[in-house]
Amino acid sequence: MRQQTETLIFRYGKYESTLTTPGLYWNNFCGREQRVCSTAIQSLDLPAYNGKNLVVLDSRGNPLVVSGVVVYHIDDTYKATVATENYRTFIETQSEAVLKSVIGRFPYEAQGDAACLQRNGDVVAQALKVELQRQLVVAGVHIRSFSLKEISYAPVIAAAMLKRQQAQAMVEARQTIVAGAVDMTHSAVEQLKERGLKLDDKETGRLVSNLLTVICSESDATPTLPLA
Repeated sequence: MRQQTETLIFRYGKYESTLTTPGLYWNNFCGREQRVCSTAIQSLDLPAYNGKNLVVLDSRGNPLVVSGVVVYHIDDTYKATVATENYRTFIETQSEAVLKSVIGRFPYEAQGDAACLQRNGDVVAQALKVELQRQLVVAGVHIRSFSLKEISYAPVIAAAMLKRQQAQAMVEARQTIVAGAVDMTHSAVEQLKERGLKLDDKETGRLVSNLLTVICSESDATPTLPLA
């Protein structure tokens, strides 16, 4: 028997014993069945099938392409080999179900301090681990970690979401520019007044308008001179 493996002995279909220590053993082979189970740390990639993306809906119904990795080891070899037909297949199906369930609790993006998939990977990973561990207790499996490798909008909505993000970024940039322009204009008017320049309301309004136009403009200002 090799390191980090356990061998379960069944006699005429009935469980007899488990060999846990590496070494050479003699055992009567009459009616005997052996089931070898590894206790080493293993990993599972999701989706487990190649060439097909796993599409999951977030809490707002947006389709997301996700992939993850589960790291686990077998704690109870008897449960793993007897309670399940194939413990690895059982882990795959339960992991996929848990991934869909947990992802559905969070939005991909959120404003403020609200938890979301884009920023709070540690919160999502902990939720995935706890939920999957609860499902796999019956199989004698201990989940060491369950983390996301990749998450993005599905191609069907990726272009629309990119435009929305660009629009939001433009609005935020404009808000920053306008706020800065207001502060600069107010400071300029106050400094002129402190230096003795007297401006009536009409002149002040014209000055403010010109300053805001120059500061907020996307192109360089072009000065013009009246001819008359």
